[in-house]
Amino acid sequence: MRGFDPELYAFVTPFCPSYAPAAYRNDHWKGKKPIDYSHEREWRVPHDFTFQLAQVAFVIVPNYDAMAKFPKSLKDGVGRDNFIMIENYSQIEKLWPVHLL
Repeated sequence: MRGFDPELYAFVTPFCPSYAPAAYRNDHWKGKKPIDYSHEREWRVPHDFTFQLAQVAFVIVPNYDAMAKFPKSLKDGVGRDNFIMIENYSQIEKLWPVHLL
């Protein structure tokens, strides 16, 4: 990885998803297999990561049933409006695949 200070390596996530433009893949990925580990970035913190529930911007869950299983204290602390049910977005992406634009 050229251009990054060694202190930053723990925070850098390889990213060249299958839907990246061909020009980007050719210029930056040189024909390697697509990769997207961005979902793991929150775990790449080299120390304890503390926060208050009220500071959580959103929680992604597969569907309403998954949210319903969360403990009431967590739902109250985070706020029920801050839960995003990916099932809804998956259906939208299936009907209107915006990453193909």
